[in-house]
Amino acid sequence: MSAYTLFLNGEWDITLNEDGKIKTARDAYAVAQNASNAVRLFKNDAYFNASKGIPHFDIELGHSRAAVPVIESQMQKAMLAVEGVADAVAVLEVDKDRVAGGSAYITLQSGESAEISLL
Repeated sequence: MSAYTLFLNGEWDITLNEDGKIKTARDAYAVAQNASNAVRLFKNDAYFNASKGIPHFDIELGHSRAAVPVIESQMQKAMLAVEGVADAVAVLEVDKDRVAGGSAYITLQSGESAEISLL
């Protein structure tokens, strides 16, 4: 595996390395970050490929908790489409105020595993 992407900090922004260049991520970290990005992408938001993303507006806004399994399924599908991901599971939790959170668990093709926070 030779995944490669821009490193995103805690605020999901690019940052600089100690040499003043844009920081990058490789291998397992890059795959996990790409899977996390895939889960956060709304359908029609990607400028160069509007077909990617999860149709959040269609399946969750204005709907009851019954949409949770559908969202989890869409998240799993999005993560499995990321190069280097062999298996993925999303566990979405929605509180009484309809605030969503949870975790996603991925297994990479290399056998490594990672947990992704969905907050």
